[in-house]
Amino acid sequence: MPDASREIISIQPDGNRIVLPAQSGTDTRSIRIELRGTLRCAYDGLEYDAVYRYRPGAPVREAVEHATLAWQPRAPQLVEAEFEAHRYVFWMPAFAAGTSADVRVDVDRLVDEFLIPPSEVRLSLSGRFEATVDPPVEAAPWPAAFAAAPALALAAGVGWVIQRRMRAAALDFDLEAQVARIAGKAEAARAAVTRADGRLAPIRARLRAVEAGAETLARQIQQLRGARRLHSEQALQRDAAALEQRLQASGLSEEEALTLADKRRSLDALASLERSEQRLAARLNRLEAVVESALASLQTVRAGAMEPPVRESLCRSLDAEVRALREARGGAGVSG
Repeated sequence: MPDASREIISIQPDGNRIVLPAQSGTDTRSIRIELRGTLRCAYDGLEYDAVYRYRPGAPVREAVEHATLAWQPRAPQLVEAEFEAHRYVFWMPAFAAGTSADVRVDVDRLVDEFLIPPSEVRLSLSGRFEATVDPPVEAAPWPAAFAAAPALALAAGVGWVIQRRMRAAALDFDLEAQVARIAGKAEAARAAVTRADGRLAPIRARLRAVEAGAETLARQIQQLRGARRLHSEQALQRDAAALEQRLQASGLSEEEALTLADKRRSLDALASLERSEQRLAARLNRLEAVVESALASLQTVRAGAMEPPVRESLCRSLDAEVRALREARGGAGVSG
């Protein structure tokens, strides 16, 4: 049977504010909000969930974080995420008594991005979000609330991701999760090297270097993504195509010709950024595979199924990755 204490609210893509259940008579209560659903935008052909926007059918790694929703009086904390199901759980912290929280689809953000009237943005949007709001509860300090919620996705490093995002929301969720996986596997590999394994001790330092390199690599990828997000590639392509059609049909004025040249240069720059991001993402994937292989080898040695002389091959493999990381940092075109 459905829980009668939970309220389900529909959030339509019309920009209207939806008031969430009010906090009653105290400033020590907070609410949990679960959001599901997606919006489709006919203008750019993308889909939007509560956190990300993405092209239908594209790989998950290509989804980019986007502020689809506007919250008042403050943005809630993201505590649980399931991208495939487009399900996200937020924790709205306590605020002053008598104040109500509200949320709306941020039509204004899309107006600023597309440079079209709000009415056209609304007409281009379809779909909706469904918010399931738990009744207000006594607020606990965030770390305690997190530790006490067994439903939170602690597996595969997601708990590490959320806590890290609390400290510094710097990386996209998928990058945080991958860095977390690498860190977990590296830590397990170091744990597999006991003090009695003197010949394997050098591997521990190499694993730390690789782990640190993975985070640096992820931040480079984030920088490239951030640079790409400053531009709408679809809008650039559309505008350039329109100018090229006019060029072929009736020619362009000098100012229009300069505009077309600028848009072509912008598209070339975006393509270069995308190639760099793909190259670094492939290196990060390779790094995770190498750490996983090192962990498997060390576990095999520890179980007595392989002789300890694997030290040399593991050291060579990890050293090669450290060198490759240095080369990747040098050729990525972004600062470390």
